[in-house]
Amino acid sequence: MKTTCFIFTHAPEAPLLSRCVAAARAGKGDHEAAFVVVEDGNAPLPDITRGELAADGVRVVRSTEPRLGNLRGVRWFAEQMEIMSDHAGDAEVVLKIDPDTLVLSLSNVLRPLVEDGALLGTGFGEPGSHVFGPCYAFRRWVVDFVASKYAGSQQPETAALSRAIAVSNRQRAPLAVCEDFLISQETLELGPMDFGQKRARWLHDKDGRDLAALKDGADVVLFGNPKPAGHFGGTSPVMAREMDAFLAADTVAEPLPDGEKPVVVIGVGPGRSGTAFMATLLNMQPGAWISHESYSPVLLNLPDVSMFAGLLVTKRPGRRFVGDFSACHVWMAAGMARWLVARGYPVKLVLTDRDTDELAASWLTQMDLQRHDPFVTDPPEGWPHRGWSKALPKFDSIPEREDRVLAYLAWCRDHVAALEAEFPGMVRHIDTADMNDPAEINGLLDWIGMPAAGRRLELLGTPVNTSPTP
Repeated sequence: MKTTCFIFTHAPEAPLLSRCVAAARAGKGDHEAAFVVVEDGNAPLPDITRGELAADGVRVVRSTEPRLGNLRGVRWFAEQMEIMSDHAGDAEVVLKIDPDTLVLSLSNVLRPLVEDGALLGTGFGEPGSHVFGPCYAFRRWVVDFVASKYAGSQQPETAALSRAIAVSNRQRAPLAVCEDFLISQETLELGPMDFGQKRARWLHDKDGRDLAALKDGADVVLFGNPKPAGHFGGTSPVMAREMDAFLAADTVAEPLPDGEKPVVVIGVGPGRSGTAFMATLLNMQPGAWISHESYSPVLLNLPDVSMFAGLLVTKRPGRRFVGDFSACHVWMAAGMARWLVARGYPVKLVLTDRDTDELAASWLTQMDLQRHDPFVTDPPEGWPHRGWSKALPKFDSIPEREDRVLAYLAWCRDHVAALEAEFPGMVRHIDTADMNDPAEINGLLDWIGMPAAGRRLELLGTPVNTSPTP
C-alpha cells in the first residue's frame, strides 16, 4: 500500500526528524512509504536540516498558519488537512507522525486500514468517541474530503468543539481545540475508527522495563508529550539522545548456559538519587534485565523477602545479569542479598548517592507537589498517604518537615553502613554527579562484570532526576 507520512514540525525539533523518519522507514514492511516534513513558516528549519532531509529523500513543505503546537483550532486543522491532501502524491493512505515519536512498526499501524478498511487507525482515548496520539492514519479520500470541507474555514466553535476543549485540557484551561478532536469528529461521520495501536512512552530516567519485550510489543514509542494538551517532554537535543539510546539498546545476547547462575545486581538509594536512571542504563546492556522497583512498594522491615529475591533470578531466564533498583529499601536489599548469597548467586550491591542539600531540597519539592508526607503516621489534612509510604520509616516526634527528611537521610546512611559491614567487597557507590561520566560508568560496569564489547552508553548526557526540581 502506498503511504505518505507527514511530520509537522518547527525549528526547535530539528534534531528529532532524522530519527523519526529512519525508524518509520525501517518498520514499513511491504508498504511503499514517502515522507514529507511540514515546517512551520513562522519557525522554519535550519538550512542544514532541510538539506539533510532532501538528501535523505524527504520533501520539505512550509505551513503559514501560526502553529502553537496542535492547539490553534479550526484554522490550523484546516491548513493541516489541505497540506496533506495537496502533497500526498498518489498515496492511498496518509499517516501523521509527531516528530518526538518512533514508529517501530509502520506495517502494524497501517494494518487496520489494510485488513478492515477502517477510515482512521490509531491513537488513544474514549473508544468509539475520539482519538489522541502521536501517530494516526487516514484513507486518502478521507483527507481529501475533509480538506475540501474545511477549505478557507472560519467556523465558530460549536457545542461539540467546546466539549473537546474541556476534555483535551481536563477542564483546566480554555485553550483552543486539539486537532485530534476535529479529526475524530469528522472521521466518525465517515466510518469507524480503530483503537488497536500498541503505543508506549519511554522515559529515559524512569524506565526499567524489559527493552526486548517493549520493542517487540510496541508499534509506536513516544518520547515527548504524554497528554493531548500537555507539553511535558524534554528539550529536543535531550529527546534526540534518548531516541538514539532506545534504538541502540541491545538486549539480545548469548543466553546463559543451563546451570550457570546470573550475576544479581541490587541497587538501592534514598530516592531522588538516580536509581531509575541507573536501572535504565544497566538495563540497556547486552544480556541484562535490570528493572526499577519491580517489587515496590512493600512493608518496611518485611521479615521474609525470599519471594522477591527468587523472582529476580527466575523471571527472565537466560539473562546473564538480572536485578532491580529501588528507592528506600536498604533493609530489603540486605535480606535479598543474604538469601541469594546462601544459594551461590554472585551479588553486586550498587548504592546511589547525592549531595545531602540537593537531596533534601528535591524531597521537599516532591512532597509539596504531591501533597504527601510519608514520614509521619498521620498525614496533614488533604495530604493522603500514597502506596509507597508503607516502605518508609516514620519520624512523628520531629515537628518540622525538613528535619524529618534529614532524619530519614540519616536513617539511610546508617543502614548503608550496616550493609557495607555485612557484605564487604560486594558494595559500590555511585553519585548522581557521576552518572553521566563515561569513566565512572565504565568502572561500575567493569566491577559488575559486564563485558566491554557491546556496551551501550548512548544514554550518557541526558539529565538525571529531571523532575521535580531542584
